[in-house]
Amino acid sequence: MTLVVAAGCLTVIHARTGSDELMNMVLAACRSPSLFLDSTYTNRVACFRRESVDAESRSLADVAMAFSLLHEIREGELLSGGSSLAQCQNLTSNVFYSAEIGVDSWLRWIAGVQYLCALNLADLDQTGFVVTTNALSRLEAVSLAGNDHALWSAFCGYMCKTNISIREVYKLNAALSLAHAGRMSEAAQYTNNLSAAAMDLFVRDLK
Repeated sequence: MTLVVAAGCLTVIHARTGSDELMNMVLAACRSPSLFLDSTYTNRVACFRRESVDAESRSLADVAMAFSLLHEIREGELLSGGSSLAQCQNLTSNVFYSAEIGVDSWLRWIAGVQYLCALNLADLDQTGFVVTTNALSRLEAVSLAGNDHALWSAFCGYMCKTNISIREVYKLNAALSLAHAGRMSEAAQYTNNLSAAAMDLFVRDLK
């Protein structure tokens, strides 16, 4: 029994160490996005995914891979952009709608933003709007521990070149979906109370 317990403890320690290593890789790549295209990054993510024994770790791996896919698509590095976009949508939607991780998991809501990015890149604005408004309703009942989560801050800096809250990103996406559809008057309900940084992103997108 002692050996079994000890083995279990070692597994947990190994998993935690692996998660920390992968998280550090993602944070570094957000600061230097070319790392997302490095085979070392994608190979390590794939290896971590295969070795993961719990849903949270698998979700971290999927979010990490989605970072790479989004960067590849945005930079036009892949000739098979369509299949990569579909893969990104599948990975991120699986995490976003997962029943295996907590509703207050940062990974869930970051994956949701990645999913919206993939939908926007595929010109699926209406689908993105529905996903966004449903997410905002769910977020009302969720208590996230502040807006300074390291992964979110890194992702926001990489994608938006600024630091805004995760709720603001969902509101911003809803507002832009309406604005792009010519429903500017309806967008106000989502732009109200946005920070100056978020409003700057809204205005710049519409120029």
